[in-house]
Amino acid sequence: MTPEKMDSIYMAIKEELQHKIEKGIYPPGSLLPTEKMFQQEYQVSRQTIRKSLEALMEEGYIERKQGSGSRVLPPRISTNAQF
Repeated sequence: MTPEKMDSIYMAIKEELQHKIEKGIYPPGSLLPTEKMFQQEYQVSRQTIRKSLEALMEEGYIERKQGSGSRVLPPRISTNAQF
């Protein structure tokens, strides 16, 4: 698989998971399915799933802890509001 194809796949998975979080399918505080479960669901490598989850973590949607899994974080409130 080319790097470009892998990038488009991991972004598509990341966007789908982000949508599910935003719609409440995975509510704040809930654990996401395991990497292995996502790997089976999306039929991709574990590396692709990890990259998708890493992107969600960088954007503040989830937190990841080794041995505990990935947990959905509450929505962030912007502190840059101007009055």
